[in-house]
Amino acid sequence: MSTDSENKYPDISELNRLFDDAESDNREAFAEFRSNILLMAGDHYSKRSSDNMRTLRDNKDWETIRRLRIVKNFTHKVVRYYVNHLLDYAPKATVLPQNELELQDCKSADMNNAVWDWAWIKERVKEKQRKWAKDFSGVGEVCVKLFFDPDDGELKGYEPTVNAEGEVAIDEQTGQPIDDHDKPIFGGRFVFERVPAYNIMPFSNTREMEEGEGHIIRKMIDEKKLLAMYADDADKRAFIQKASEEEFIVFDGKANGYGTSAKGEVLIREYFFKRCKRYPEGWYVFSTKAGILEEGPLPFGIYPICWAGFDDSLGKPRCTSIVRVIRPSQIELNRASSSAAQHQITVGDDKVLYQAGTKLQQGGLLPGVRGITYQGVPPTILPGRDGSQYFPYIDGTKAEIYDMAMLGEMAQRKMQNFDPVAFLFASAVERKDFSTYTEKFEQFQQDVLFTFLELARRYMPDDEVIYAAGRREMVNIEEFRNTAPLRSQIKTDVQSETLERKLGKQLTGMQVMQYFGKQLGKEDMARLVKEMPYGNFGKVFDDFTIDQTNIENDMLAIERGGAPEISEYENNEYASMRLAKRMKEPDFVTLPQQTQEAYKLLMSIHNQQIAMKEQKIIAAKNEYIPIDGGMVKLDMYVPKLDDPTKQERATLPQRSLEWLVQKLNQQGQSLDKFQQMSTGQQAQIADTITQQGGGQLPAPGQGGMLPEQGVM
Repeated sequence: MSTDSENKYPDISELNRLFDDAESDNREAFAEFRSNILLMAGDHYSKRSSDNMRTLRDNKDWETIRRLRIVKNFTHKVVRYYVNHLLDYAPKATVLPQNELELQDCKSADMNNAVWDWAWIKERVKEKQRKWAKDFSGVGEVCVKLFFDPDDGELKGYEPTVNAEGEVAIDEQTGQPIDDHDKPIFGGRFVFERVPAYNIMPFSNTREMEEGEGHIIRKMIDEKKLLAMYADDADKRAFIQKASEEEFIVFDGKANGYGTSAKGEVLIREYFFKRCKRYPEGWYVFSTKAGILEEGPLPFGIYPICWAGFDDSLGKPRCTSIVRVIRPSQIELNRASSSAAQHQITVGDDKVLYQAGTKLQQGGLLPGVRGITYQGVPPTILPGRDGSQYFPYIDGTKAEIYDMAMLGEMAQRKMQNFDPVAFLFASAVERKDFSTYTEKFEQFQQDVLFTFLELARRYMPDDEVIYAAGRREMVNIEEFRNTAPLRSQIKTDVQSETLERKLGKQLTGMQVMQYFGKQLGKEDMARLVKEMPYGNFGKVFDDFTIDQTNIENDMLAIERGGAPEISEYENNEYASMRLAKRMKEPDFVTLPQQTQEAYKLLMSIHNQQIAMKEQKIIAAKNEYIPIDGGMVKLDMYVPKLDDPTKQERATLPQRSLEWLVQKLNQQGQSLDKFQQMSTGQQAQIADTITQQGGGQLPAPGQGGMLPEQGVM
């Protein structure tokens, strides 16, 4: 490509040259991709037309000239196994914090995961992923183009009608603008376009598909749709009309072969250039052979193409599938099966051989017996053949297919192990055997996830982000918008929820709860149950985890420079404990001084509210003591009222004793919580309780609020 400053952007002649060179380089790979598709469907034998079949049936010797072609499609079974395996071990990519100790990274990961879960359901990504896995395993390559289409999605309304003077037309009755139903307004939609492997090409002389300068995508689009898009541009309409006159040999999956392009369709060439010195923000061009329709920098510099290959070869950008490995054996299996069937048809029935001159006649008939009489040499019966001489070869070919695809030994390994631990071990070994392909497909899923999140940060409106993450996360929308650069704050992993993984997690979780359950708090137990694969009980445990959510949002607000408000119903003990943990983390000293002071102030407010509760318990000692109820004698001696030199057993009202027990229990619970805190927290709370005339505390029953901070 030219690098002259005046020719920075490619013209139509350069684009056509790039297209022709790339198409020439990839012609052989395209043929194999299409053949793989036919093999998976069992349609690789050309179907005879009805006229030819009628001619054969009318011929008296048609059995001798017709050749049977039977397809036993074990290729489909092998590909299906690989697809199920990929979806089983890598069903969905997920977002993880880059640094689990960074609160901001954790919250960014949560927000991005919520948006991805929303897209997973709305855009039916799970269904698309099944097709991606089939392309990856069976065709040899999988490719997806992601972009945001503003002219698709939910209908939001219509543009107002404009009169000849350029003014908005108003309805006289309602006083509202009149809608122009020819100009609808849509909310937009994220498109996951599936690109067949035979329609994407790297630039010529590319050695690695992912490392090239860019890619070219070709596809057929309806001419009328294109003309409507450029109704006001005569030059581009001319390019489209000229391109519609060309005829192309295209692959038709419905016809199981090739055919000419349909009338009224236009071949569109899409060029995508990655970021480089020539194109700092990347570049895209949509054109026909006659001229350019659209061009410009990539939106936000996001490269829209995600690609992965099954089996790669050194020095070749294109990949092959498992079909290439088993193709020879599949052909032999079809040939042997066809020969066996042909043998059954030609020599399948038993035959009676009798010498010339021998006469056969119908004999007497008895119940259940049919008699035959003969004169001369006894006839001989020649048994028919069922083609069984081919069966050992057919069985051996089947075993060969499974052996080349690594399926036979895995089936045996799993059938021999029914113990749960042995089953988990066998599954781990199987995952290792397929790790080469599983890791490639995992990386593809992660690329799709990252590309989508980059687009969603720019195009997804706030109301949809709130809908995806929940109103509770409304204050954290900026954490989603500001996840930049994306790969330095969050990372991706593949969420694997196979049967064996679920079983392993469930067994481990039960063991943890059995041995450490008494040492865990209710919040920790609730989080552990929610993480267990069979522990999804809806909102049953939400009450146990709400304190964690609230304090994390408060800490995140502080680190953003905000001022969180403390509810009067806050769990002050838990909040103080979490704040103390955060202040002990190594990176706390690297935070701005103003943020550190905000943490200390927030912890002080929570400790003050804890102190107020303790003061209420102490003040209860001076409350009115009830004296009703029956009199109860105690094993305690007190001086007599009339003679203090003598003692007698104490007698107290029953209600007084009940009141004393209740207060002691309350104070004991408070002391238990107090003893669980760190030494520094205990000292601060004790100072607050015992201080005389110290700093003012928030009024009972009221929360506290941090003062507003400045810009960080």
